[in-house]
Amino acid sequence: MIRGVALLAALQSMAAAQPVPDSVVSVPGPQFRAGGIHRFFLGATHRDLWTTPIRVPVLDLAVHGGGLRATERGGSKQSRSLRFRAGDGRVFVFRALEKDPTQTWPPALRASPARRFAEDQISAIFPAGAVAVAELERAAGLVNPGVALVSLPDDPRLGAWREEFAGSIGVLEQRLRGSGDVIQDVPGAAEVVPSDVLFRRLGASGANRIDQAEYLAARLFDLVVGDWDRHEGQWYWAGFVAGPVTTWVPIPRDRDWALSRLDGPLYGLLRLYLPKYQSFGSGFGSIYGLTLSAEPLDRRLLTGLERSGWDSVVADLQVRLNDSAIAAAVRSLPKEFDSTLSADLVEALRSRRDRLPDAADRFYRQLAGTVEWWGTEGADLVELTQTADGSLEATLRAGGIDRARRRFLPSETDELRLYLRGGADSISWSGPSSTSIKIRVIDPESPTLTGAPPALVADPGRPSPPPNAAVMPRDWGTLYGVAPWFESRPEIGTLVGGGPVFYRYGFRKVPYAARLAFRIGFATGAPGLNADFNGDFRFQRPDQRLQLRAGLMRIDAVRFFGFGNEGRLDREREYYEVRQQLYYLEPTFERALGRATVSLGAMVRTSRTDLDDESLLTDLRPYGSGDFTEAGLRAGLRLDTRDDPVYPTRGVRADLTTTVVPGLFDVARTFGGVQATGAAFLGLPGLPARPTLALRAGATRQWGTIPFFEAASIGGRGSVRGLNSRRFLGHAALFGSAEARLALGGFTLLLPGEWGLFGLGDVGRVYASGETSSRWHPAAGAGLWFAFLDRSSTMTVTWATAEERSRLYVQAGFHF
Repeated sequence: MIRGVALLAALQSMAAAQPVPDSVVSVPGPQFRAGGIHRFFLGATHRDLWTTPIRVPVLDLAVHGGGLRATERGGSKQSRSLRFRAGDGRVFVFRALEKDPTQTWPPALRASPARRFAEDQISAIFPAGAVAVAELERAAGLVNPGVALVSLPDDPRLGAWREEFAGSIGVLEQRLRGSGDVIQDVPGAAEVVPSDVLFRRLGASGANRIDQAEYLAARLFDLVVGDWDRHEGQWYWAGFVAGPVTTWVPIPRDRDWALSRLDGPLYGLLRLYLPKYQSFGSGFGSIYGLTLSAEPLDRRLLTGLERSGWDSVVADLQVRLNDSAIAAAVRSLPKEFDSTLSADLVEALRSRRDRLPDAADRFYRQLAGTVEWWGTEGADLVELTQTADGSLEATLRAGGIDRARRRFLPSETDELRLYLRGGADSISWSGPSSTSIKIRVIDPESPTLTGAPPALVADPGRPSPPPNAAVMPRDWGTLYGVAPWFESRPEIGTLVGGGPVFYRYGFRKVPYAARLAFRIGFATGAPGLNADFNGDFRFQRPDQRLQLRAGLMRIDAVRFFGFGNEGRLDREREYYEVRQQLYYLEPTFERALGRATVSLGAMVRTSRTDLDDESLLTDLRPYGSGDFTEAGLRAGLRLDTRDDPVYPTRGVRADLTTTVVPGLFDVARTFGGVQATGAAFLGLPGLPARPTLALRAGATRQWGTIPFFEAASIGGRGSVRGLNSRRFLGHAALFGSAEARLALGGFTLLLPGEWGLFGLGDVGRVYASGETSSRWHPAAGAGLWFAFLDRSSTMTVTWATAEERSRLYVQAGFHF
């Protein structure tokens, strides 16, 4: 036993003593090789660089920094990293070139084919690009102690992580954080802290302030190298003490996504929803997308610089990033990289440097519209001076120390928000007592006002601003996306389309100030197009909203089967089809009262039905056929206690709506009606397949002379499935539905998901004047439901059979 222990110790000693080679030749990412079809759909990205054999120096753990020993495994959302403690006290971090984008995914998703697609897109990263960026950072005057491309040896000093990291290629950089000797590579700095500590310091007293010009230089540098991943976790901050003030200077870190190439149709579509995924090239692309990740930081830390300050920083950065500096940075990359690609990189960097003034101008205007100034826990003084030319000169002093000073122009700035934190704050005003720039004061206590200030917009605000800028709810600027449109109905076939969605954000308007969605759709079974607009406008009171719907349905088709509960289909299907054009405008105001919502709205509609073709409508010409315009009012009450709006397992939803249409336009006499629907859900999670019983019932009663297309009805997915939509018409209608929903297990089809079955039964009838029918119309059917990732993405396929025919429905979510 003793001999065995001695032998093992000797072997370990020999392993530790083995000489470390100076360098190794390795292929950074052989898994990224791909053919033409793969490259076309998923992008060429930087595959050629990842699959090029390169010679990489091997890190000598026994020598570097007085000896390195692994102490901790790290990594963020994608990175694999290993932390080392050096013999001289410094801390180094090794970050592997190869990333794992699925580290934060749930286990089921990580086991799905989607993982392969996500891992493939790591090829968009420029391998070893951090080395070239570090060279450029030093040329730009930014703090950077150096980054080296290295390969880790198979060495016992890797500790418990030896098997995982031995032979890995990555970048080694010093971790600049702490105080004293460990930050010797930042001369004069007293301390280096992460972003969350910085914001706590800034909020504590005026003795802490940001060097905004340095931060701006760092952010403009981000634009030059195309680094869109600059959230608060990508920065450290070095504190320099001068008298009573500590000035904080940014230290950029983690340059994985600088110089990245995100091409191909996949990213072209993805950018419609996530504009931050910008691709590096000779042009900047979307400045909005390129700066989106760092926007919370920018709005806190770039608020004190005027346009002239920006221009000065831009000019200085252009001089520092001269052609020689760019060429030297590109030469620091592995020499095996293709010379043509290197030349393209040089040209792209030069082009972006030369176009920097225009990019900075767009960046400045993006931040200048709504400006936020943040005070401290101490006594803050805000001095505001309205000048004769309409500009506003503002100064923020915290503890007697200038925190910000700026001249605001009404052509650039709409609103100045003063986030003060109590503590005997005061605001002084001089000049005319009016301003075109809205001044909003957010303070848990009322500040002292001197002078003759304009009508300031006061708000008690939060008790104290959060220390981390990123947790602030978005209440500024705009975002945009895409709204798809997919619908399938026998009357029009399959309708496919979509359009842009715009989000505008405002102060204390949650989740947004306005959402505007425009869509255009084309159908396979009818000529022309459909278009609609949906606007959702929020107020500072979160329980109030205004919705606006408008549209033109030029390819709509309805079916008219006559009135009554006994109508038979004794002609060809085309005889009952009616081409209709519909134009509508419907504003609605809503007020939430706990779980209930009351609404009041109006509507204006113009319909045009085709009376030229042979049809039942042409023969009968009921009231409302031809050209018909109406306007009316609608009031509603909704109660919703469901646990989930897509796949509820408990709770109820009830809706009550009343409509009145006066005798205006083509309406001969006033008519109206009342409609009530309700649904209840009962889940039994303790039983096999976790069944849920879903019940729905509805009733409609109308009075007056009703246009045929407004008549009470049953038929279609909203009442009795299997029947034609609006199959039976009358002055009143009743219907009921029941579904038994089962969850049967999971599946994997690109993405992991869940699936199940459900059975359904519907029944309904209408009541028509002069008819004494007692007939009810039943329907039965079954369906499948699928949910990808979670039940919020549930899709259903439903087959329902009624007395005349069967129908297939495919839609997002359940019918109720």
